[in-house]
Amino acid sequence: MMRARLKEIMAGVFQTAAADIPDDARLGSVPGWDSLGHITLMMAIEAEWNVSLTADAMQNALTLPAVEDFIADALKAKGPKDRP
Repeated sequence: MMRARLKEIMAGVFQTAAADIPDDARLGSVPGWDSLGHITLMMAIEAEWNVSLTADAMQNALTLPAVEDFIADALKAKGPKDRP
């Protein structure tokens, strides 16, 4: 479920169809996912899941699976009462 929502967000940020974003997508593999697109994606993720990204997280979340792992870890750290 998270992957589907993440792909929808990525599709909106990168102005493409969610179906065109492969499960192994990475920075540079999807049109629009360049350095500026990455920052925009990270901001969209912060807004969607109400999490804060550190500079390290932004630098390490360069693939769709890594972004998904970051979100899952951030939500676990927040605890159930703090989740959107």
